[in-house]
Amino acid sequence: MPEMTRYEHGIPSWVDIGTQDLSAGVSFYSQLFGWAGQDMGEEAGHYTIVTKDGKQVAAISPAQDPGPPRWTTYINVDDVDEVAGKAESAGARSSSPPWT
Repeated sequence: MPEMTRYEHGIPSWVDIGTQDLSAGVSFYSQLFGWAGQDMGEEAGHYTIVTKDGKQVAAISPAQDPGPPRWTTYINVDDVDEVAGKAESAGARSSSPPWT
């Protein structure tokens, strides 16, 4: 699989999951996909980067709110404010402001 070094407008560029039990999440996905996790430490909120064959593929972190684990997909765009405005015009509601 080729390594991505640049993401075009509208292309997913990262995924992560927040889970109530970080160690169980890392264990589950490591067994499922053969991932290896590296905890970025307390100062990074224990955000854990997971790799496959030495390449970063995703991250697993403690959940920020109650509820079931959920994946977040990050989409690369050329102008985040423009895209957010289009989404809101189409009826979308944002839980947080756009960020880069």
